[in-house]
Amino acid sequence: MPMILRENQKMQSMIDNDERSDVSLIASAQIGEHYEIAAYGPAAAHAKLLGRQEDLQLLLQTLEEMRTYELLTQIAERSVDQQAPA
Repeated sequence: MPMILRENQKMQSMIDNDERSDVSLIASAQIGEHYEIAAYGPAAAHAKLLGRQEDLQLLLQTLEEMRTYELLTQIAERSVDQQAPA
């Protein structure tokens, strides 16, 4: 977890313009989602290998977090497009 917080702080320091603060917050949320999603696939594979079907089903449901990541990306893209100079 400390690594995720460092990544978020780094992102916040790189984008310090108030007009872009929403983009910065979304990027920070995506960093957290990225690390979380990255752990689910291997955990699900391991649960399957061990025959732990209940755990596997829970992990597969949790992989729906990827949808959150995708939605955050769409929001960030729309936000950047709206703030871009014409």
